[in-house]
Amino acid sequence: MSIWDVVAPVYKPFVSQDRQGYAHVQTFIRTFVSPSMKVLELGCGPGNITERIASACGELIATDASSKMIKQARKAVDIENVTFEVTDAHDLPFEDGSFDAVVASNMLHVVQDPERILAEASRVLKPGGSFIATSFVTGTKRAEVIKLGLKVVNGKDHETWDLREFVAMFREHGWTVHSGRRFNSLFPVAGVVATK
Repeated sequence: MSIWDVVAPVYKPFVSQDRQGYAHVQTFIRTFVSPSMKVLELGCGPGNITERIASACGELIATDASSKMIKQARKAVDIENVTFEVTDAHDLPFEDGSFDAVVASNMLHVVQDPERILAEASRVLKPGGSFIATSFVTGTKRAEVIKLGLKVVNGKDHETWDLREFVAMFREHGWTVHSGRRFNSLFPVAGVVATK
């Protein structure tokens, strides 16, 4: 059982405290998707972002490695154009070029290999498709406290970047970054939109 299965019952109430942050992330993602798009969401957790972006997408496949998170998401999000799958984002079961956009909201900093996620996103995107990613970033005292909290919960250090490093990671892996910005929110988060 993964740590995310263990924390699933308390995760949504905890992160939902940052309403302002979720509003920023939702607006950021919705700016780059449209009703004509087939979108893949990685690390959907209990469906907080899924629920907020579904109406902006044509088809949304929301995935998470935690079966308990997916169970919660299915209960919370009953929207016709959304399907949920338990899937490891390091090894996606989708054909090359299947999606117009890939969304990874606040998950790259907790995965085993963020670079592998970038490679998988590139593989499943159609040519010119967008990778829309938000992630916890460092650079404030609050960020350091949250980073320590993540270590306590998950028992290990997590990958963390400041905004400049987050953008650089995409560029170093061959992505063209079209937008990179930090959001004013309870949890320090930044967003990047990139294409291959």
